[in-house]
Amino acid sequence: MGSEVLKIFLPSFIILFICITFFWKWFRKVTRADVYKDIEKTANYPRLKRINIVYKITLLLFAAMTLIYTFFPELYYIFMPLDQFDHPLINSVGLLALKISLIWMLVAQLHIDKEVYKYSRNTENLNLMELVYFSERMFLSGLMVMFIGMFVTITNAVGIALGLTSIFLYFKLVYKYRL
Repeated sequence: MGSEVLKIFLPSFIILFICITFFWKWFRKVTRADVYKDIEKTANYPRLKRINIVYKITLLLFAAMTLIYTFFPELYYIFMPLDQFDHPLINSVGLLALKISLIWMLVAQLHIDKEVYKYSRNTENLNLMELVYFSERMFLSGLMVMFIGMFVTITNAVGIALGLTSIFLYFKLVYKYRL
């Protein structure tokens, strides 16, 4: 996978991924959902409220890294690129992980919608909303796959550090709430 192909694919991927992650609520309101009687509670559920700010910042840093890699390659040295890992096979594996993460996030968002709709009659009840935690963990797993795909595709020291930090925090969060 050549650098020029990456410079076309990565910006479109990151824009689509951010739209699915941050703007799902508005997309969900626009789609036709005759089956849902209480679509407002489902669409307005604060999906990112319980997600650590580190993940949001990491996602935005990877987005900035992608935009700099694509549109301002002369500034890409800021992220300390590791050129020995710029190989077509490694880039293809990273792109595969990115595609898997995109599908994973779509499934996670739909799964959260299903769970929130199921318990939407009583969203203030914390015990019921804790049952949605599994879906939110799936959402976080999708972010982790995206971070891994990004630092494998455009390997640099900053991307690896961000990815490993977020993976460490993910496991710390998962084992904190493990039953």
